[in-house]
Amino acid sequence: GEYILFSEINNNGVGIRCKTCGKYHPFVKQKIMWLRGHGKRRANDIVAVATECGAYCYGCGSTFEELEKFGIGLAVHHTRGFAENGESYKKIPVCSECHELLNFMQRVRRRQRQPSRQSP
Repeated sequence: GEYILFSEINNNGVGIRCKTCGKYHPFVKQKIMWLRGHGKRRANDIVAVATECGAYCYGCGSTFEELEKFGIGLAVHHTRGFAENGESYKKIPVCSECHELLNFMQRVRRRQRQPSRQSP
């Protein structure tokens, strides 16, 4: 089928959507989630961040060893949205499950800070 590319602001990438069925990420089985976009690239050195902050998830508190038993990895989380702030703020280690929740909450807060689009 045909595919459409779309910008994904949270990871500075380009998403893929199938034109036929509308499904996002049609290549999940091939472990392709995002294509890297152009422009800013974020530092994603989990070893350096875990060394500085500790090798545990700042979200749920699980240690690297505990997460490893369940096949869950650590990720680098930008404490302030990367799209707006780049590398200006602290990065922390979080497990991949908490990372999704934290990214979601950052998007919610960003929307709350935007002026209302309602007419007076």
